[in-house]
Amino acid sequence: MKSLLLAHSKSPGKLILSGEHSTVYGKNSVATTVDLYTECEIFAINDGTIRLQFCNLDYEKTWPLELLKNCPKLISDIDAFRFNGEESLMKINQLWNELQSEPTNISHSCLAFLFLYLSIGDLSERKSIKIVVKSNLPNGAGLGSSSAFIVSMAQALFTASQVSIDKKEFNRWCWEMDKIFHGKPSGVDNSICTYGGAILFRNGQLVEQIDHKDLPELKVILVNTQVPRNTKNMVEQCRQRLTIFTDIVWSTLKDQSGGNLNQLSTLFEMNQHLLNCLNVGHEKIDEIVAIAKRHDLSAKLTGAGGGGVVMIYLNNDTKRESLLKQLHSNGFITYQVKLGVCGVHTVVN
Repeated sequence: MKSLLLAHSKSPGKLILSGEHSTVYGKNSVATTVDLYTECEIFAINDGTIRLQFCNLDYEKTWPLELLKNCPKLISDIDAFRFNGEESLMKINQLWNELQSEPTNISHSCLAFLFLYLSIGDLSERKSIKIVVKSNLPNGAGLGSSSAFIVSMAQALFTASQVSIDKKEFNRWCWEMDKIFHGKPSGVDNSICTYGGAILFRNGQLVEQIDHKDLPELKVILVNTQVPRNTKNMVEQCRQRLTIFTDIVWSTLKDQSGGNLNQLSTLFEMNQHLLNCLNVGHEKIDEIVAIAKRHDLSAKLTGAGGGGVVMIYLNNDTKRESLLKQLHSNGFITYQVKLGVCGVHTVVN
């Protein structure tokens, strides 16, 4: 017998067009969505468990339903939702201890689920469910995979629990959960995954949004360097350089923050040079930038840097095939994507 589907949500990934590191210091960043997605489905089951399945990681975690039902609810009302590091972890100490032997990406993902599950709705009314998460976003590549996971999970849990929340408060909840993955996230990743389209972000606030229906078509090829990177480490490298060359880096951050879609090729080229000055480049990124330049195209890293993904602005479509051939022959993985799609949404099956 087929399980009853309670909720199905879908969140896009993200690209930072400009301001990867300036956003950490309260300056402008421009972000847009990309049509690579994380999906979360919640099914009603009847075996006395809560099952969390990560299809891409070939991993499933099971908790007895009664164990989670008997946990204290983590918040008194919807406005009180916070993640305060060790203080918050102590509230679910038994559950947290069980996860500490797991790989970091799995333990963090399970923690985010637990904090959301134990905060939404009335725990006493909970029944057995199976949560299935799948994604075509590469992990740790600067495309917002952790925020897409959090946002899609939160949307599905609120839907399945039949609890209403306005978008601004929903976005704040997702930012709180991103602290599990990134320590002190800027808020730009969860915001673009929530709202979609393109956003101008500054000092922890969404300043302006362009709806996905109003964006010009931007053709971009994403190239995965296949070099793992760590956002926290890259931010710290930038911060260390800031303490040595304060005036220079502040000027770099200011210059890096602007943007004009009509001059996107020039912006990409300038932005990449500035990011290299911040010590967040990598030889593989330089190789991709050089290949793009030989095809008269501009490229830049997206995200924290040190590896991850490079985006190439395809303002000349006639170069596409020769560009892809060269990238593939050099061993790179590419994605031909659409930018500026809608944010998280419920899928109607």
